[in-house]
Formats: sequence, C-alpha cells, structure tokens
Amino acid sequence: MSLEWVIKYSILTLFPISIIVFLISLIFILYLRFIKKKKADKKIFITMVTSIIVFLITVVSTIYMLEWDKKQEKKQHEMCQKGNISYCNKYNTKVVLDNLKNADGIMYITAFTKEYNMYREIYNPDKWKIQQLGIEHYFEYIFGDILYTDDKKIGITYKNEGTGSMYAKIIDKRILNSKQDVKDFKESIDKLSFEVNKEKEEVEKEKKRQQQEKAIAENEKREEELRQSYERLQKLEDAYITLDEFQQLQLGMTYEECIKLIGGEGKLTSESYNYKIYEFESLSGKGIVLLSFYNNKLESKTQNGLK
Repeated sequence: MSLEWVIKYSILTLFPISIIVFLISLIFILYLRFIKKKKADKKIFITMVTSIIVFLITVVSTIYMLEWDKKQEKKQHEMCQKGNISYCNKYNTKVVLDNLKNADGIMYITAFTKEYNMYREIYNPDKWKIQQLGIEHYFEYIFGDILYTDDKKIGITYKNEGTGSMYAKIIDKRILNSKQDVKDFKESIDKLSFEVNKEKEEVEKEKKRQQQEKAIAENEKREEELRQSYERLQKLEDAYITLDEFQQLQLGMTYEECIKLIGGEGKLTSESYNYKIYEFESLSGKGIVLLSFYNNKLESKTQNGLK
C-alpha cells in the first residue's frame, strides 16, 4: 500500500465526513437557538469549527494532489520521450498514445495478443483490442523470449498472462525520418515476420513429433498390456485338465511330470503317509479328475465328465 494511495483514500473519507459533521453541528445550534431558545454548548461550537478546519484541509490537500498528479504525468511524459522504457511501461498505453498522437514517423512496438496480431497506425488506437502501434502490417505471435530486427533498433519480448494471451514490453523506439527509413523498417519487419513464422513452424513440427512419439508409446504400452493379458489367460486355461491330457497321463509318472503335462497344479484333497490325492477340474467346470500319488508317483487316475 503506497503513501499516495493512503493520502487519496484519507481525502475521500474525510471530505464527506467533515461536511456531514459541519451540517449536523449547524442544524443542532440553530435548533437550540430558535426552537429551544437555549444557548448551544461550547462543545458543539468546537465540533463545528473542527469540521470546518478539516474540510478546508481536505480541499487544500485535494488541490495539492491534483497538481501533484499533473506534475507526475508531465514527468512520465518527459521520461518516456527520453527513451526511459520503465516509465512508458508503467503508464503504458495512455502515456505512449499521448506522446505519439501528434508525432510524425515515430513507431512503437508495444503489447500484443494472439487475437490481434498486427501493427496499427498511431493515430487510430484502441487500448482494449489493438495491442500494436506502428504501420499496418500483419505479424504472427512469437515463440521465445525476445526477437530483434537485424538493426537491433526494434525488439519484442512478452510474458504469458492468462489463457492464450501474450503481452510484450516496449523495448525500443525508432524515428523514421525519410521514405528510405520507412522502407528499411518494413523490410526489417518482413524479415522478422518470416523468422517468426519459421520458428512457429519448427515449434509446431516439434509439437507434432512429440505427439506422434506419445501416440507410438501409448500403442506399444497397449499392445504390451494385451500380450500380458493373453499370457495370463493362456496360463489360466493351461491350468485346467483336458481329456487329451488325462489320456496322456501314465501310471508311474512323477507329480512334477504330471503337472508339467497338465500345465498347472491340482488341489490336494487327501494326504496320508507317502500317499496324496490331487483334484483337477476341466475348463468347463463340469469335469473332474482325481490323481493318486504314492511316493510321488502316479498310482491311479479317475475322471468324470471330461469330453
């Protein structure tokens, strides 16, 4: 919060308050004098006089602030004309327009957005839409921090503000004194526009390449997920016993040989001294196989419902 803001806010607050207090005091004195036929209290007179003093101080302060604002504006005008960019930026469009309104051949490049990408003549400003001041010339928005024309007399920089907007700072000004200067200026801008468009194309190509790489990576990831899903499904199917696998089982085979043939382990349903019985199901769930192992070797096999 600046001192200037505090003073202005105080003036705006005290001005109406002092008037209200003065009027209330005056009305109260008149009421006592002519209605009640009494003499007003000394405190009321003091309050009224104080309000008058405050009112006068406020008026004087207001006049002083108005004069101070004029001096500040004049100072900004002079500093901006001398090429002090910070002063031009601080008061931005208004000061620049005021300075350039009646000046012939002075070109400024100032803020711009993606929606209004063109230079405009200085005598036809629109501070809300036209963000470029100068000759009529289309200019694509730039990718990068700063660009200069070859002669280094004109530069543009920008910062992002919100969604899709770019605002440039005033970098330099150029006075065009002759037709040749104007021609050179146009050629510089044309060349700069070409470089900007080229840079824009390169950025778009890079963006497209990154999108393609991302799409390829996503496709590869999707294919890998499908492959893994298929392998899991295959393993799940392999864990069930079929009629063909049942017929290939031979008595005397070890438990390891049996589960290798079937593709998965069975459910242990019974176990005693060196004797185990495993249960296997068919994929349909309607078939069941019982395999009996003694000393880890297949002793018997039975099935029901396998097709």
